[in-house]
Amino acid sequence: RGLEGRNTWRLSMKVGDLVKGRAKDSDILWMVLIAHKDDSSIYVQSLKTGYKMNAGKQAFEVISESR
Repeated sequence: RGLEGRNTWRLSMKVGDLVKGRAKDSDILWMVLIAHKDDSSIYVQSLKTGYKMNAGKQAFEVISESR
């Protein structure tokens, strides 16, 4: 389910969640590969290009939670 409009980075992002950048023009979807519970960082992979990177949770919002 979508959680748009909320401070979703404060929620526990989980492996498999689909996230989108909070920037206005951001339309690339990312999948969370590693979510550090005690940290504000995540390791994500772009679904468009396959690029992987570490990022701050606050830069993303959860679009779809993994089950």
